[in-house]
Amino acid sequence: MSARKPRPTVLLIGDATRADFRSATQYLQSETNLLTAASCAAASELFAAIEVPAPQWIVLATPQRGAFATCEVEALHTQAPLAKLVQLLGGWCEGETRTGRPLRGVTRAAWTSFVSRAQAELHPQSRLGYAGWSLPRTATPHDVALLTRASVSQSIVTGGLVAVVAVGREDYLALADALAACGCQACWRRDGSLPSEAQGIVWAGTSLTASQQQRWRQLRQAAGARPIVALLDFPRWQEVAELLDNGATTVIAKPFLLGDLRAGFAQAGLLGAAPSQKLSA
Repeated sequence: MSARKPRPTVLLIGDATRADFRSATQYLQSETNLLTAASCAAASELFAAIEVPAPQWIVLATPQRGAFATCEVEALHTQAPLAKLVQLLGGWCEGETRTGRPLRGVTRAAWTSFVSRAQAELHPQSRLGYAGWSLPRTATPHDVALLTRASVSQSIVTGGLVAVVAVGREDYLALADALAACGCQACWRRDGSLPSEAQGIVWAGTSLTASQQQRWRQLRQAAGARPIVALLDFPRWQEVAELLDNGATTVIAKPFLLGDLRAGFAQAGLLGAAPSQKLSA
């Protein structure tokens, strides 16, 4: 019998009690030796005051843009130079790469995708896709996307027929390609008229407006017991909680990596390799 792999040490900096960071914190508590600090300054004092194991990851819990300055992150990294820097992005960080000043050399993960990406990194045998967290700090998002797609392609598990409920054909085609890369077949539906042979559903939503909520209720009724993977544009934690409380198997935020979709499909039981963790909000 092989020895159990040692649990990695992770330092989480920021307010771990926020609702949108709850799933990430709970997962790290269950899978790692988790240390916490309220700020980079507090983390630096932690390193200086006591003998702590060198963390494999430093997770920056970022509730909104500008919560961490580059200079303080780089100064902290000199105290743990081998640690991987991962930025856990809250619901108010969308658009930062276009209109803000994102941290450089830091791996970014939205709060909705953090758990599945962390699991892919900690448990490669889960076949959830490549998280890219072990890449050097100079790696670009394009590098991560390429390696994620290659990893998913190398671990395809044959899936079944999935109904993609989307208003626009462009949304359907993009999701059909993603499903094909994960070994599933796709069919397009504009509404809740689902084929009986579909084993699961992907709902290409936007935000939970009144009209979208009505569409969701109709879809949920038509789906019966079949799993639904819901997609939303930059969801807030309240929207995720509402969908999970009303029948969604999992919720994935747009934009996403192929590995995020694969994790959602696996959790819905569409790939035969469902992970143990479910996103909570």
